[in-house]
Formats: sequence, C-alpha cells, structure tokens
Amino acid sequence: MSDILSPAQEAILDYLLANTDPDSYLVATVSARDAAPYILTTLRPVLTFGGFSGGDNVVDVDQLAQMVADGELRFVLADDGFARQKREIGAWLTDNCTTIIIPGATQSRLASNPMPRPGGPGQANVLYDCGNQWSS
Repeated sequence: MSDILSPAQEAILDYLLANTDPDSYLVATVSARDAAPYILTTLRPVLTFGGFSGGDNVVDVDQLAQMVADGELRFVLADDGFARQKREIGAWLTDNCTTIIIPGATQSRLASNPMPRPGGPGQANVLYDCGNQWSS
C-alpha cells in the first residue's frame, strides 16, 4: 500500500478504513509522530491527544466522550506508555471501549508489558473501538 507504513501499520490501516466513516477521524493517537504515517497515506484526519510530541492536553475525557457520542471518533490507537501519559483518557478507554486484536499489529492491553519496551512508542499497540457502545 505505502512505503510509509510498516506491515503492522498497514494491517491496522486496513482495519480502520474498513470500519470508519470517511467523514470522521480515522483514529486518535497520542502524538503527531504516531499519526503522521496514517495521515500521509490516507489524507484523512487523525486526532492527536497530546499534540505534536504527546505532552499537550488537546482533548480531555469529556471531550473524548462527546466526540465518540457524536460519531466523530471511533478508534484510538495507543502504545505501552499511553495510560501513563494520559491517565484519565486511558482509564476511560479501558472502561468504555473494546480492545480490537489485529494479528501481528496489535495486542490486548492485558497482555502488554507494563514497562515501556526498547525502541520507544508503538512497540505494543492497542486498538480501542469506542463506537460499539454508542450504536443502536
């Protein structure tokens, strides 16, 4: 599909494209670094909770819940450090969203190593589906 994406990212992207409304955010991530390959490949909007580097507070829990309820956002892609960086959002995701397993690309948060892995963010991706709870 693209020289920009790794095989794991391609698998995630295929799933996201098949399961998102073209007029909504493709996915939400912590930082622009995590979002960039998806934006460059699809030209679709990707929400970054932490802005460029992941440290900003772009969206809070209430805003996230409203975006999900309004159908603007369905999926959140997180890595090992997400729950530590964005504690309230991480807790909301765990309580309100379903973990999606894409073989070779994502893993269950329960199975992920609680310590960051060598190589930095993106090593243990967890894809949360927050849209199922709001559909009727």
